[in-house]
Amino acid sequence: WYHPHQHGATALQAEGGAAGMLLIESSSREASQMPMAIQALPEQFIIVQEFEPETLAKYGRESKDKLYDTNLTEPFMLVNGCTSLLEITIEAGQWTKLHILNVA
Repeated sequence: WYHPHQHGATALQAEGGAAGMLLIESSSREASQMPMAIQALPEQFIIVQEFEPETLAKYGRESKDKLYDTNLTEPFMLVNGCTSLLEITIEAGQWTKLHILNVA
């Protein structure tokens, strides 16, 4: 996973959602040794981000950054950027590669 490292603002940016998933593909040598059945598997990507608005607002006040000023108080979670229920459909008996990142 990645997140910013600007001096003095890492917590504010990462807590504010500036993070994401990096996927490292197999090298051509590694891929040539991997069974085709594994290479052909379908993939799903899931990114879970937890937000605590009061903590984020505190960081914003401490850094004098008004961008993160909010009236939200309750923690919330995003899955793939959405607050609604995430639905993934996988056929019965189908193997699937799941790439899951929990940015907490």
